[in-house]
Parts: sequence; structure tokens; C-alpha cells
Amino acid sequence: MCSSDLRHKGECELQIPPRQMWPNIHKTLQLAQKIRHEWGAPVAVLCGYRHPAYNRRVGGAEKSEHMQFAAVDLAPAKLGPGRGWKDWVALVTKHVDACPDFCGFGIYQSSRFTHIDVGARQHSARWTKP
Repeated sequence: MCSSDLRHKGECELQIPPRQMWPNIHKTLQLAQKIRHEWGAPVAVLCGYRHPAYNRRVGGAEKSEHMQFAAVDLAPAKLGPGRGWKDWVALVTKHVDACPDFCGFGIYQSSRFTHIDVGARQHSARWTKP
């Protein structure tokens, strides 16, 4: 839980985004659901909305789509035989490649999660972090 003074400053990790932003996440969640369905097992949403102050504190990108509630960071809840990290990345890549909208797609190798955002950008973007 956050104290009210931290919540006021936007320093709380878990916040509900402003209601006017709720439609921003729709296309991203549709893509995430397609990925989860094909994966056939639980997928963890590690991050969704970030208040700008919290985004700065955690070193997020200056124009992070998380601040617009248009992005999620996803990870398979469990990796195992036939469901390794490379399988996960290949599956997410396949779905991002098929997406008709501009998408953001990040691969975070050491943390073992992927970032997706759909439709909020003026161009597609891809990146990989060690």
C-alpha cells in the first residue's frame, strides 16, 4: 500500500490509471490475449500503467507508453521443457509481426520478460536489452 503523500506525488508502484486512459490499453490487451491463448499457459503481467513520477524513479523511457496506459510487460508464468525463453520470444515476435498497427516490442533478456504496446505510436519500435 502507498501512503497518501506518496500517492499524491505519483510514487506508488500500483496505481489505477485515470479513467480517460482506459481505452488506450484495449489493443495491447487483445494482442496479449492472443499470445496467452497460443502459449496455452498462464502469462504474468509484470507492469501496466505507470504514473510519470514513478516511471522516472524506475528509469523508464521518457516517452514510455506505460505512462499512457498503452503498454504491458509480459512473462510466461512458468518456463519448462518445450516452453523455454526462446520459444516465448519467438511466439511474441510472431504475434507482433502480424499486428496491423504500429507496435512497440522490447525483449529484456536477463529479466526474462517482453514489452508490448499497440496503436499508440506513430511508428513501430523494437529493442533488446541484455
